[in-house]
Amino acid sequence: MPTTPLKSFLPRVLPYVPGCPEILAVAHLRDAAIEFCERTKCWRVITDAYLVENGEAMVTPATATIHLIEEATWNGHILQPVQYTDIRPDELTGNTTQSPPAYVTQIEPGKVQIYPFQVGGILRISAFLKPRADSIYNSDAANPFDDANAVVPDFLFMQDAESIAFGAIARIMAVPEHRFSNDQKSLYYRQMFNEACDRRFSRHMRGQQRAPLRVKASWM
Repeated sequence: MPTTPLKSFLPRVLPYVPGCPEILAVAHLRDAAIEFCERTKCWRVITDAYLVENGEAMVTPATATIHLIEEATWNGHILQPVQYTDIRPDELTGNTTQSPPAYVTQIEPGKVQIYPFQVGGILRISAFLKPRADSIYNSDAANPFDDANAVVPDFLFMQDAESIAFGAIARIMAVPEHRFSNDQKSLYYRQMFNEACDRRFSRHMRGQQRAPLRVKASWM
């Protein structure tokens, strides 16, 4: 997937926070992009993987992590997304089972595992992603100090650059005791960011359903 460096967002951020170091601005841009993806569920992938060993597969780009598994199937059978500790994998209990796969869980930022796993098969998974929060340096010999994970998908820059910039500006202005600190303006840009997240989530859901949003009742 084509990506855009978070540094590309800086012209939308630095003019509003004079004196803010670029490295700090990029850090807050990353946090804002992560929150934006979590709240809007705008980054969705559907991928197939043939499982041949340990029932594990990478299902995201290297610079992304799974926020939420939406749906998954193994050879056409529906799997239930669960927490890793909920499935009691064999390596923790020492037990084995011959039952068909019933669960899928995230075991690394971009890797999932099905359980129980006996033989190979096709995993089809739909998941919502977000940028990774960790850093990787020295991946580019020409620019050893560039963080390979400080990127977002191109569509986030083309469609949501202003919204993510609002979130970064709010965070930067909330940093105490700096020349760019401003609690009142931080609240203003936080509100702008919140409203942008709400609009993007609504647009995303309408686009998926192609119908007006409806609320499903939940009864206790």
